[in-house]
Amino acid sequence: YSAVRRQLEYYGDKNFTRFLAEDFLITIRNKHHLPLTKNPKQTMIVGLSASGLAAIYAGLIYPDTFGNVIAQSAALWSKKQNDLIKIVDEHALKKTDSHFHIEAGIYETVPIECRFEDRSTQAVSILESSQALAAYMNLKDVNANFHEFVGGHNYVCYKSTLPDRLKEVF
Repeated sequence: YSAVRRQLEYYGDKNFTRFLAEDFLITIRNKHHLPLTKNPKQTMIVGLSASGLAAIYAGLIYPDTFGNVIAQSAALWSKKQNDLIKIVDEHALKKTDSHFHIEAGIYETVPIECRFEDRSTQAVSILESSQALAAYMNLKDVNANFHEFVGGHNYVCYKSTLPDRLKEVF
């Protein structure tokens, strides 16, 4: 159950993304009385793999909440590339000051084949899809930095590169 639920929520689910941007932050601010800023320039969402895709999606859909996004080895293969392009296009129309920091390992080159509900398929690697998304975002005047790291899809790599991404943001 949890893996299926996670896949539904992290892979671009509007309800989960709304929960993050609205309910979750409101609960933290109000119930726990934490003085979190509402300034998107000082707010960041970070994710890796599936949660990296969720972070990108949240930053694109709620740029007035999440002005900074760090996505490490985002599971972009799991979303139709054309659907991602549409979301970037919609975000670009908002003319926000969002900053996306997308990274992938140089060993994440194996194409992952994904079949969608409409029976279409695609096969892209994490590295290829990350590079392509960052390039497309920049083409649309959405600030996206792409970084390669030496490594693959693992926590050791993410732990070693996260400080650099945080320095870029702050």
